[in-house]
Amino acid sequence: MQLHLIHVGKCAGESVQTALNQHKLYPKEHHCGTSNNDLAELILSGDPSCFFIVLVRDPVKRFVSAFEWDLWEKVLSRDAPPKFELWGQIYETFQTANDLAEALTSKDTATRVMADRAIRAGRLHMQMDLGWYLPPHVARKLTPENASAVRVENIVDDFNALVEKLGGTRPPDFAFPFSKNDYKSNLPSDRTSPLSALAISNVKDYSIASYETIRILAEGGIMPSRV
Repeated sequence: MQLHLIHVGKCAGESVQTALNQHKLYPKEHHCGTSNNDLAELILSGDPSCFFIVLVRDPVKRFVSAFEWDLWEKVLSRDAPPKFELWGQIYETFQTANDLAEALTSKDTATRVMADRAIRAGRLHMQMDLGWYLPPHVARKLTPENASAVRVENIVDDFNALVEKLGGTRPPDFAFPFSKNDYKSNLPSDRTSPLSALAISNVKDYSIASYETIRILAEGGIMPSRV
């Protein structure tokens, strides 16, 4: 059986990969790049030798984490300008995730267009959400026999259930290896803020495919319940 890890950004992918390796389970990781097309081809082919591990997180929380991680990793932590000019423009225009989310319905056309580009064309983690990796028509091909979900909100229990299902060898004194949280303390206070009601509504509207995929995974028995 070939394991495939659908590593949706800011869904504890690095931690899950490390934990799986510690249990002598070594999945092929699908992260960014052409992962959406690669996964669609694999899943729609119906190859019975494939098993898919889907990482899931509340889309609104994931959006904030994705904005802040890319702000730090691609802009603030680097001495050189961002790799792509658009990344610099995005993070100069929008100071916080709330600013970007509210701008999605701005009455100012230029602001609204920039916000839309940030999510739909930025090649940032915000763009590559669950619905990008696993759109609903692809998610419908998954079953409890060829897939399991690990929810960030219930990561330890879901991971343990996954390992039991896969028959992994549990190492002695195993502790789930959480990682990549230190960057949050390095963010300037004026670059973080809670989302307003408008921002949350806008993110939900832009995450329709992700919410539909979550519904499909829950109703199909691939994860215990919706996040």
